[in-house]
This record gives sequence, structure tokens and C-alpha cells, in this order.
Amino acid sequence: MRRREFIMRLGGAATIWPLAAHAQQLVKVPRIGFLVTAPFDTPEFRQARDPFLQGMRELGYIEGQNFRVEYRSAEGKQERFASLAVDLVGMNVDLIVAAGTPHARAAQLATRTIPIIVPAMSNPVADGLVASLARPGGNITGLTTLGAELAPKLLDILSQALPGLSRVAVLWHPGAFSDHTANETWKATEAAAARLRLQLRRVDVRSADDIDGAFDTIARERPEALILVQSTMFFTERRRIADLVARWMSGGLARRAIFNLKLPMKKRYDEVRLCEQHIAAAMRDTPFTLALRQLYHGREEVTGYLSVATR
Repeated sequence: MRRREFIMRLGGAATIWPLAAHAQQLVKVPRIGFLVTAPFDTPEFRQARDPFLQGMRELGYIEGQNFRVEYRSAEGKQERFASLAVDLVGMNVDLIVAAGTPHARAAQLATRTIPIIVPAMSNPVADGLVASLARPGGNITGLTTLGAELAPKLLDILSQALPGLSRVAVLWHPGAFSDHTANETWKATEAAAARLRLQLRRVDVRSADDIDGAFDTIARERPEALILVQSTMFFTERRRIADLVARWMSGGLARRAIFNLKLPMKKRYDEVRLCEQHIAAAMRDTPFTLALRQLYHGREEVTGYLSVATR
């Protein structure tokens, strides 16, 4: 190659390169806000984040390559949701993933334009998050479990499973729903208890720090059964609650427990094995029987029944 031709080509490349770099800088990388309860260093946070990132990969999106995630954790303190949501809106993220109803309410108050996706809502219509299930409107969409409606049904199941039942404790998270949904849920639960001639003892848990004390209170009062009304916080703290129940059972305070495991179906077998190992470790000094079944094949959950012999 002649010297002049080489210099001309080099000069052309030198002229084009800054333009290409400038064009690359103009490409916008989408940013997603991710608002959760659990601290970043916990298994609960990883169980919320990892399936999300896996689903994004299956759609061709790789974190750090063609999209970014701005993670925000309330560190178990629900009162922090509002400021964290405002922070994400101030960053002008393109989308907010809100872990549950309390997260979604905080995000909704912070923005009416940025789309908000909620993977688990109890009663989004009554909570004022959407206009209706068929036509949600606004900037919120997601999945609903209708969990607030289950508390009265749990009492029905208990009364059938335990004939003669009279005293039931209810572990209740006041911030799990809007005031309207919470009031309606509790009224329905009290009506069911009256119909079944059950005496209810409601124990409020306002933060994760209150859970151990609530279990101690219930243990001292010795009810015949305990139900937990669905809450994002209870889900986040499920390992702690499971350990407390195991302590009750190994200490003779409880004989039976029924629970559901919300599982990623692709890892169902591994997760069930981990559950069995966790229970075996917690109950190592107490003989127990554990049965795990997927009762509904279209749902990502496995139901467990744990029992110990009467002493």
C-alpha cells in the first residue's frame, strides 16, 4: 500500500471513529427500578431477584448489557417504601417492579406515569391500585392472589379439621393491605368466627422485629390453632416463621402445621429437597412426619403437612 493511500485511510478512520463513539453514547439503556422488602444479603432477596433476571434472560435481556436494574430494599422496614419509590422516580427509571401491595401503593403515590408491575397483589381493586381486574387502567398491572379473602376460609377449614375448636390466634400484619381491604377482611374473619363459634385473638405484627415477640405472646396464651393472614412481610420472613413453628412443635406447643411453598417450577425438586433438609435440621430431636404434594398442577406451589406425635 502506498504511503499516501495509507495516510488517507488512516485519516478517514480517525474522522469516522468519534462519530461512531458518539452514536453509541446516544443509545439509551433501559433502567428498571426493583423495590423489595428483604435486605440484599438474604436468601429472600435472591429468591425475588433471580427468577426475575432469569425471565429477562429468556426474553433476550441481560442485566448490565442491554438493561440495568436499580435495586432498592426497605431492609424489612415498610415505612421506607415511600422514600425509596420517590428515589426511583427521581432517577427517571423506565419501569418499576414493586414486590407487593405496600410497595405498589408507595410507587403509585410517587408516579402516575412510570409503569409499575406487581407480581403479587391481594385485592388491587379494593386497595385502589387499579380500576378493575378486567380494565385496570392507570399505570399498574400484575398478578393478584386475592389472599385477603382466604382468612375466613381458613377458619372454615380449621373447624372441620379440628372438631371442638374454640380459640384461634390470628397473626396479622396491619400494613399488608389498604385500610379499606384490611377492615373488610377483618370484618369477614370476625363474621366467620361468630358463625363457627370461635374466639379470635388477633396479634398485630407491624414490622419484622415484632415477629418473635408475637409468637411468644401467642405461646403464653396457648390458643388451639394459629393462622397467618397473607402478607408480603410474612413471605419475606418465612424462614424465621418456619423456625419459630418448628421450635413450637419440638417444644410440644404445636402438633400440626399446614403450609404452602411458592416455588419456581423449574427448580421445584431442588427447592422441595431444601425444605425437607431445613425441617429435618430444625426438628432433629423430635420425631416428625412430613408430606409434600403439588395439589394443583397449574399452580407454582407445593403444600406441606408437618406433624409430630402426641406426647
